[in-house]
Amino acid sequence: MNKKYSKEKIKKMFQNYRDKGEIIITDKEYDFFCTAISFLNEKIIDKIYKEVHIIASSIEAAKKIHPACYINLDARDLSNKKGIILFTQLFFDWPTNDEDRYRAIYHEFAHHILEHIDFETKEEVEKADEEADKLAIKWMENAGIYWPPDEGEV
Repeated sequence: MNKKYSKEKIKKMFQNYRDKGEIIITDKEYDFFCTAISFLNEKIIDKIYKEVHIIASSIEAAKKIHPACYINLDARDLSNKKGIILFTQLFFDWPTNDEDRYRAIYHEFAHHILEHIDFETKEEVEKADEEADKLAIKWMENAGIYWPPDEGEV
């Protein structure tokens, strides 16, 4: 874990997304999401928080609201944001282990850190995904989370 941001501080940082209805996930899912972020280096957390707009919705939480939502971009100050990461309902309902979920979160963050912007070919997309996977796995190893998990843990 980093020294600057506790999980509780990260929960407070990202609470504005929940207040605005842009992160619509259960408390348990939100706790997992913030735990994943808390394992990252402070510089990565700062960059993601300042430059990436996050939208998330889980099936369990979405049962309490409409199946679709409109987000008015004029009502948001996105001027300093460089990207949007969308965690869909399928992510939170994904029947897998925590390690896979950590890897998926870090993979999306890695695309931003690596400044993956636009691709012309399928090969370029595949190369960018490989780079993002390598960085995500490095972050996991730095946090003591190993992927792929041992077969007995799946």
